[in-house]
Amino acid sequence: MAERLILVVDDEERQRKVLAGFLRTDHGHLTALEPSTEAAQELKLLTEDCHRQLREQTRLLNQLTATLKEYYPRALEVAELTTALLREFLQAYPTPESLTALTERQWQRWARAHRLSAARTTELWTVLKQPQLPVPAHVVRAKSRLMQALVAELAVVVQMVARYRQAVDDCFAGMPAATWARTLPVGEHGITVPTLWARLGDAPSRWDSAEHLQAQAGMVPITVRSGKQLVVLFRFISGESVTAPEQVSRDLPPLGVATVVLYAAVLAPIGEELFFRGVLFRSIRDRSGFWAGALGSSIAFGLIHYIPGPALDSVLLMSVMVFTGLGLSYIYERRGSILAPMAAHVTFNVIGLILIYSVG
Repeated sequence: MAERLILVVDDEERQRKVLAGFLRTDHGHLTALEPSTEAAQELKLLTEDCHRQLREQTRLLNQLTATLKEYYPRALEVAELTTALLREFLQAYPTPESLTALTERQWQRWARAHRLSAARTTELWTVLKQPQLPVPAHVVRAKSRLMQALVAELAVVVQMVARYRQAVDDCFAGMPAATWARTLPVGEHGITVPTLWARLGDAPSRWDSAEHLQAQAGMVPITVRSGKQLVVLFRFISGESVTAPEQVSRDLPPLGVATVVLYAAVLAPIGEELFFRGVLFRSIRDRSGFWAGALGSSIAFGLIHYIPGPALDSVLLMSVMVFTGLGLSYIYERRGSILAPMAAHVTFNVIGLILIYSVG
């Protein structure tokens, strides 16, 4: 938990204060971290390296796809880029010109050598002989050279990915957890379950309860108060954290603070409620009913609160504002006066400002 608290603090001095306060109040709850077994640590290293190889494979596939689209898009219809069939096809027919010169008899001989069915052979022949847009010769020469280099790299990486998958499977199979983990919906094949198990570790004292593990796995939001910062932190199995983007700077001069307070407590609630509830919500509600009006105006209300930053952080903030908009729409519908959501909006913003600028 201490590690997670540090993640939401934005300077070293406050990090030290937060950690010191946490150790002072919760020291009795801290226990020595028991390391995982060597087998689990080996599995973690294998899964991490396997994912690195998979990312490299994806990079090469994207680059090879883009290269073929530039000068030889017809080759992409033969087979998947990760298959040996397409790599051998590209080695045999690396350019559109070599494909144009190909006869049906030569194609059938090549297809039989690669064990293609008669139906597939005929289907591909029809596709391959369709007219292609002409490509300048210098582009073909340059891109075919790049293609051959990428195919050679891809062949090695595909082989390494297969070996790592097998190594992960063999390592995980020797662990007691594999017996039941492989019965999970995603556990029969692949490296997803071994990766999750390796990340969690197999030390029996690491998780105090099922709820403890549930919180670590990302199904429980955790509210964290740190100095002047209050955030809702969601945990994910990958170790990434999500926090709400900073809407108001806490380092403004007095005049800046006064301007923010005036805007947030007076101008924004009045202007936004007049438009989103007084105009947009009412116009949609009158045509399509309450829920259509509430959802439409609330989604628009959430979108205008977008702040550039990490995607998950921005989605979190906009989601909160969408639900806030739904509540304000309900208040307006229930009270029948635009003053009611204005007052609620003012209260909401004032509470937010107090949390941001309060000390301690």
